[in-house]
Amino acid sequence: MTNYTKYRGDDVTLNLVFKDADGEEIDITLYTIYFTLKKNKFDSDAQAVLSKDVTVHTTPLEGETQIALTGAQTELFNGTYYYDISYLTGVGGTKKTVDSGAFTFKENISVR
Repeated sequence: MTNYTKYRGDDVTLNLVFKDADGEEIDITLYTIYFTLKKNKFDSDAQAVLSKDVTVHTTPLEGETQIALTGAQTELFNGTYYYDISYLTGVGGTKKTVDSGAFTFKENISVR
């Protein structure tokens, strides 16, 4: 579980590397990576405050991808939210959750 603390209004990029049980990078070319952010852990997916699906990856053969949140998106959040990251290994493939935790957005001192 990874917890994040970021400032409201900042661009946020989560760099992810997918590896197998032996620690070797895996090809994620056909993977869809799902990022879901909710105000309350037990809200339904329909109540998510942000959902992102990533299908174009940074370096897919080496298991690398990014989840990018814009400053316009993070400006909307204040306080603690809960997220998870999961993947689907292609059409009709395996779905697995790979990380979850708290995502806290702090107020900026200045906004210039």
